[in-house]
Amino acid sequence: MKQKCKTKHFPAFRRLKIKEGFNSELLANFRLHKVRSSTIFTLSLFQGGKMRRFVVAAIFSVIAVLMAFVFSCKPGFKKALTPEELAASIEVMDVETKWVDKYYQPWPQKLTLVPTISFRVKNLTNKPLKYVYFNAIFRHKDEEEVSGDAFLAAIRNIPVEPGDISDTILLKSNYGVEGTSLTSFKDNPFWNIVTVKLFVKFKGSHYIPIGEWEISRKIDFKEPEPVGKKNPEEKKDDKK
Repeated sequence: MKQKCKTKHFPAFRRLKIKEGFNSELLANFRLHKVRSSTIFTLSLFQGGKMRRFVVAAIFSVIAVLMAFVFSCKPGFKKALTPEELAASIEVMDVETKWVDKYYQPWPQKLTLVPTISFRVKNLTNKPLKYVYFNAIFRHKDEEEVSGDAFLAAIRNIPVEPGDISDTILLKSNYGVEGTSLTSFKDNPFWNIVTVKLFVKFKGSHYIPIGEWEISRKIDFKEPEPVGKKNPEEKKDDKK
């Protein structure tokens, strides 16, 4: 009597009809052979993919090194300046500090003054000076807290040639002291001594300090005459 072999998981034996007394070792050997073949094939794929990734990574590393070498040898390639080289490349000249108006309102009276620093720089290098940025930090004297700051990309498209001096650069604090009029600042307790620390950086470098100054008490602002009020000279002319 013939019986069908239950080979649910083995398609190769699905239609195989065997006689009674079929040797089960044949089926076991076939199963073991399939498992080993699948394992070897999977392992070979894994090892091959790992090898390909290693080769691709090595190729990209070599290309990166070659590109870095080519750009470093290319004329005009500039390395970042050291802080010492940066500080020695310019000279700060004609420094002036004062207070200027940020906001004025005639009625009701309101006046806000902010500290400023202006200066010029001289190019001490043998190359054109370009892409120079300045940052000013304002603090009340003997205090660590910053009371205001200012940033300016001062020298950009038009370079300063070797030995030349730049135009006047003005940095104005974004915060100041509020009062009602010019006379109110004489007794204003918040209008005290302020210092400014100046930082500079070139394109691709870091900011470095180049000087610190005390803001003078000079106020560069003149209040407009009230409407309808005449000058003393005009009053004398009216009397005549």
